[in-house]
Amino acid sequence: MTSLEEYETIDLFSNWDQKTQSILTLDNLKKWFPVSQQSILFSRVVANIKAVDGVNLFLNKGETLGLVWVNTRCI
Repeated sequence: MTSLEEYETIDLFSNWDQKTQSILTLDNLKKWFPVSQQSILFSRVVANIKAVDGVNLFLNKGETLGLVWVNTRCI
């Protein structure tokens, strides 16, 4: 069994400049859900529901990001 003292600690932010670099960057994020119409033999997309369209996000060191998912689908 390996002890914890044998592992080396790595600082991922040692060469990171807080003023110019973010730790997470999302540019022009899009998430669309297709709405399809089904017949006996075929299914085709008739529209798209745009959940997210063109979102930019920058997360810097020390900041906190909270994501909330709301599922309104009733089965």
